Amino acid sequence: MRLITISFLVVCVLVVVTLSACKDKDNALNQIRTKQNGIWIYNVDFTAKYKKTLDAMFGDKWIITSKEEKKVVPEKKHFDSTPYQYTEWTIQYTDSNDRFQEFALNNIDLLSKQIEDYIEHYVPKFYEEHFYKEYLKGIPLAAASFVFGFLNDIHVDPQIKENKERAKMTEKYRRNLEHPESTINFSKFSPANAFEMCPMYLSIHVSIDDDGYSASDKKKLEEYTKKQVDLMITAMNGFANNKINVEISVANQNNNALYDGKNYWGWYYIRGIAKDVRNPMYFERDVYDGFKGVFW
Repeated sequence: MRLITISFLVVCVLVVVTLSACKDKDNALNQIRTKQNGIWIYNVDFTAKYKKTLDAMFGDKWIITSKEEKKVVPEKKHFDSTPYQYTEWTIQYTDSNDRFQEFALNNIDLLSKQIEDYIEHYVPKFYEEHFYKEYLKGIPLAAASFVFGFLNDIHVDPQIKENKERAKMTEKYRRNLEHPESTINFSKFSPANAFEMCPMYLSIHVSIDDDGYSASDKKKLEEYTKKQVDLMITAMNGFANNKINVEISVANQNNNALYDGKNYWGWYYIRGIAKDVRNPMYFERDVYDGFKGVFW
């Protein structure tokens, strides 16, 4: 049941995010594109339009390493199959560890959405490579396993009274990322301090592929997995200056009971502190409440 719930929630989050992005893009279309020879051309120079914001994001050492015009021909079944062309710039900057990083900037999506997408890819990928894959090495994982990252938003029941303020404030925070005074300074940003510099959290699901295991071997595998997840969380939290925000669940791929009779095991950390979350569906709301007085 827990696996179904988590998978359903993640799908809902991704669908809502996608629909929101489409709506944002549609609202801005008439201002940033023109039609030439049957092709929509996005011609606004975002590196000039958002120069102050980019300076605030990347410091004074960022450079453009490439510029590419990209043409897309949508499938005919799409509601608008008109070909379109946009520009993508590759920006190189130096992070807080003096390492070069790259940010792909385009002039078709809202800058605030591009920043959100960048964070939601960059940070979880780092933790997946350096912790998830290391600590769970050798454990047979089913395809349902994942490591995702989200900039805090209210996707579950945003319309109910107690969530309206939360939804309003998280939306305002994300929208304001395109302004220099309220964007994220990536020149001081790293996976280690990500949870202090922006209200994000990781969502990790470990689905154990225990098909073919005997009852005794299944128990040993589950015990080992639980031990490794405990070690992984401790290491991740220590790396993140004991400020990590993460929800982790462990179940087997067939949703059968684990060796102790539970359907799943769950770990929940907000700002580095283990929490007893009554309803995991509302973890995003608990993360929001943990950042009151910080980001809203």
